[in-house]
Amino acid sequence: MTKAADLANLIGNINAGGGGVNRNLIINGAMNVNQRGSITGISSSTNTLDRYRLNTTNLDEFRATVSQDSDTPSGFSNSMKVDVTTAESAIATDERCSIEQRIEAQNLQHLLYGSSDAKTCTLSFFVKSSVAGKYGINIRHHDASVNKGLDYTINSADTWERKEISFTGYTSTAINDDTGIGLWIRWMLIVGTDYQNTGVENAWNGNTTYYTTTGMQSTWGTNTSHNFYLTGVQLEIGQNPTEFEHESFERTLSKCQRYFQSWGQVQAVGAGTWYSASQVIAFMPFHKIMRDAPTMTTSGDNFAKVYTGSSNTKQVNDSSPFDLTKSTVTRMNLSVSSNGTAGHGAMVQTEGSGSYIFADAEL
Repeated sequence: MTKAADLANLIGNINAGGGGVNRNLIINGAMNVNQRGSITGISSSTNTLDRYRLNTTNLDEFRATVSQDSDTPSGFSNSMKVDVTTAESAIATDERCSIEQRIEAQNLQHLLYGSSDAKTCTLSFFVKSSVAGKYGINIRHHDASVNKGLDYTINSADTWERKEISFTGYTSTAINDDTGIGLWIRWMLIVGTDYQNTGVENAWNGNTTYYTTTGMQSTWGTNTSHNFYLTGVQLEIGQNPTEFEHESFERTLSKCQRYFQSWGQVQAVGAGTWYSASQVIAFMPFHKIMRDAPTMTTSGDNFAKVYTGSSNTKQVNDSSPFDLTKSTVTRMNLSVSSNGTAGHGAMVQTEGSGSYIFADAEL
């Protein structure tokens, strides 16, 4: 796209109520943030790179690894890679697999869904797949329980291509102004015929069984040589695609941390006091306010240790010590393997290799 054409498209989108800075409704479109790291052996729906999820239904043998990869089109440093590690023997009618991002409802109020002024949006992205053919995008309006199926074609296998797809807004039902799901954006990789119907082709449809139109490629996922790459994802108001809006890593990470936060090995995570000789009460603040009170998980019973008032440390022996969790802070009620002194101060630190704490408030 030439600079002149991009400027004309941007002006057109501004006139439609979009454009300008912060126009991208997708978070982590450049795939730069990956707090969870590579995830192997995926056989069921799993959160992967920040704000993205590999969603699966009724698959049998299929297994995949999802990772951040350096294979990218010009202008990008990272992509999401879905690599098939165990092939599905055949695609049954009731099987599906997709990459998805769920967008928070209160961030979409300016789309004016539920009114005659509902905005047209454009989704653009770079894609590369080992299987060429017809693929589908599914847009789901969560509060209205309606879907829209959009098609695109990967013309050449193992080649980066940019795709641009526009779709009209939904005039009948508004997107709730809350912290729940507003829109689902899905890149359909495996689509059994039960989920295909001509009635959803670029039209909002109340039958939530149907995700795409008919004629989707039907082989991706049936060979361990198959992979799928995605980056440069942008969703913006207006019917014109514009150049991808890059932003700093710090800004993208901050957006992602509303939904997921992580602490790795050997990190100070909280401070508190010895409540008794074998119990420590400590508070752990989050990096920033989260969407909701998160679900807390750890690497296991010995995920952390407690520093006493001296240089001595005591081993934590509790994999799930969290209570009173809010969107800003959680309390750790820790069982400790050896005695401390009640009333003394304590500092909590994650252990060494492989230790982690996750706070998950994903949609």
